[in-house]
Amino acid sequence: KTNRFEYLAITASGERRWHETHARLIVDEDGNADGILSIVRDIHTQKAVEQRLSNAALIDSLTGLDNRMAYLEAVERRVQAGETEACVAMLDIDHFKRVNDLHGHAAGDVVLRGFADVARRVVRDGDLVARIGGEEFAFFFPDTALPQALAICDRLRSELGAATFRVGASAINVTVSGGVADLGKDGINHALKIADMALYRAKQAGRNQLALAA
Repeated sequence: KTNRFEYLAITASGERRWHETHARLIVDEDGNADGILSIVRDIHTQKAVEQRLSNAALIDSLTGLDNRMAYLEAVERRVQAGETEACVAMLDIDHFKRVNDLHGHAAGDVVLRGFADVARRVVRDGDLVARIGGEEFAFFFPDTALPQALAICDRLRSELGAATFRVGASAINVTVSGGVADLGKDGINHALKIADMALYRAKQAGRNQLALAA
């Protein structure tokens, strides 16, 4: 039987590089151990490619935020670790289609990246933010009560509303609506669903505002 394992090793130059070893026990004609055959291969480049592919599968390429898959996996890990007292939020840029129609998709990309920048600045260490759809973003606030989560989202709403995104000769201003909900005991997908329902109510009430899940 051949055993295979990967490990980081320090080379003669002092560099840390990934290697792979295939090791097999050698036996004599009587079946007794007579040595070990090991084949060592440098796989540092291969591991770097694997890491880039892994990151690409979990990161939104436009904004650099986590994507839906990464967000759900991260929340699930934290829930399994016992982090159940938390809130989630769904935020959506108002009239985003109008931005694309009036100024072009490149301008829409600038707005999305701008939202991501504002979100990174507003959230706290340990909070999660992800782009989960075209102009939809999900948040996870650990150890946070609803009023505090609502206040964080409202600060984001206010800062985004005050920002101006310039694309060529165009100066673009946007607003955002959102819904905030407890994580609850029914899982992240259910929490996002009720946060999305609250978001819909905020849109129906006139946009540029937040709503708490009922």
